[in-house]
Amino acid sequence: MAKVKVTVSIPEEIYNEAKRTNRKLSHLVSEALEEYLRRERIRKARCSFGAWKGVEGESTQLVRKLRERDERLKDLGVD
Repeated sequence: MAKVKVTVSIPEEIYNEAKRTNRKLSHLVSEALEEYLRRERIRKARCSFGAWKGVEGESTQLVRKLRERDERLKDLGVD
C-alpha cells in the first residue's frame, strides 16, 4: 500500500501516552484510522439495513428510476 505523509495535531496528553508505548506514532495513527473506518463501515451498513423494506415494485423498475434520476442530475451539472 502506498504511503503519504501528513501533518496532524493531537492533544499533548495523547501524544505523551502514545510515546510511552514505544511504538512508532505513524503505526498507532494508522491502526486507529483503520479501526475507525472499519467501525464506520459497519455503522453505515447497519443504518442501511432494512432501508428498502416496504418499497413496492420490481427491483429492475427501482434501479431504472434511480438511474434516470442520476442522469437528470448529471444533465443539471449536479454530481
